[in-house]
Amino acid sequence: MGTRERTGAVISITIATIFWGTTYPVVKFGLKEMHFAPLAFLSLRFAAAVLSLLPLLFVRRIRREVLWSLPRFPILLLGTLNGIACTLQFSGQVFTTSGVATIMINTYILFTLLFGRMFLGRKINNKKKLAVLLGFLGVVVIAMGDLINLKGGETSPYGVLLTLGAGVCAGLYVTFSEKVYDVRYGGERLSPVSIFFSSTVYSISLIFLTGLLLNDLPRVSSLSMNDLLPVLYLGILCTSGSFILYLITVRDVGAVNTAVFMLLQIVVSILASFLLLGEVPNLFMILGAPLIFLAIYLTS
Repeated sequence: MGTRERTGAVISITIATIFWGTTYPVVKFGLKEMHFAPLAFLSLRFAAAVLSLLPLLFVRRIRREVLWSLPRFPILLLGTLNGIACTLQFSGQVFTTSGVATIMINTYILFTLLFGRMFLGRKINNKKKLAVLLGFLGVVVIAMGDLINLKGGETSPYGVLLTLGAGVCAGLYVTFSEKVYDVRYGGERLSPVSIFFSSTVYSISLIFLTGLLLNDLPRVSSLSMNDLLPVLYLGILCTSGSFILYLITVRDVGAVNTAVFMLLQIVVSILASFLLLGEVPNLFMILGAPLIFLAIYLTS
């Protein structure tokens, strides 16, 4: 890959990571201050993402790729994993702070390492074994903070467990996202737009069915313009735009190298959470987060 492509990949994932970093405080703001129900909020986010890409279906190649790729298992797998990860994130953020959610979900890098060993046969050296140990020790420390309820009733161990589950699913998503480019259409790689659009059909179907079962679907008629602002921001910039930029980077530099750049979202999220929500990390997060940062650094 040439310098121009590599530079383009770095720019793409940096932009995506900045938007993803703001996702956590915006989600928390919508759940806490605007009183969105988790799955209703998530459904609106993905609906906005899909609607923002509909004009691209007028491009013949993209339309053909989407229709051709929909029944392919790798697309189904990516869409399902993304839908589950987002459902766990939104549900978990009801019970914990956006800072804790950020740390828990970004353990996906450690899970990517484990799943790479399990499913792709990649070896784990001693340094990476140490990284896994330190990372999960950090998770336990942060979980203790929510377990003893330092926020006086605002947090719960359910938040840690659900957002950690989102990290597991995100790890699987990253592990298999590179494999999706093995699926060829007309002898060429599928475009990132087509991959995102077709996989999101499965994501939003899963989210909708879950919301239907739990009676947690949005009522569009009751939405105001103020309600739509976070929905459009999350749907267009933090979902369709960012995931396409992510898939472009995976195509050009691979999933593992892409994960290294995505660490920036932790810093962006903690800063945005402080500015938007006034969240100050508690003692357990101050103790546990460096262990996870170190683990991720050793892994990278």
